[in-house]
Amino acid sequence: MIVPIWAAAWEIECCHPDATVGERWEAPLKFDPDPRVWWARDAGVEAPPEAHQLGLLEVDLSRVPSPDSRPILFRHGTLTFSAPPDLSEGHHVGRLWLDAHAEPPHELRTARGKVARVDVVPLEYELVADRMYEARGQLPPRSVNSTLDRKSVVPPRDLHAPKFIGTMLLVWLDAN
Repeated sequence: MIVPIWAAAWEIECCHPDATVGERWEAPLKFDPDPRVWWARDAGVEAPPEAHQLGLLEVDLSRVPSPDSRPILFRHGTLTFSAPPDLSEGHHVGRLWLDAHAEPPHELRTARGKVARVDVVPLEYELVADRMYEARGQLPPRSVNSTLDRKSVVPPRDLHAPKFIGTMLLVWLDAN
């Protein structure tokens, strides 16, 4: 079972090992049951259909008993991950995210497997209200050999520009 796992570039840089195609990788996961792409949902803008489809996963969830009932854990196939506490068992469509800052116990919700593919997903950011940048668009993903290669895909950021290209990562994990 190959599953897409979204990761913020800063989270890999800060707190999690890089993923390289063909090598073993593990990641604590959380599930976002909203099928809309996060940046468009958060910014209240429209996204093209291909942006909504990228990295989307259909899952059939069953609740997993947790020793201290925190966090709420779910299982899909061989994967166990956290999810919103009000999520019901059954069929859902959403995205899996690297959760490197998850509350313990990490081992209960860690996916393990071999990296099948790594995509860098460039996002277009704009300065909003002269104080904050928001993602406003998504460019086509580029396959790379490792999450380390993310910096070769986008130009260096000009800290004074009203727009810049940032990156998200999509690690395709063979979790068999």
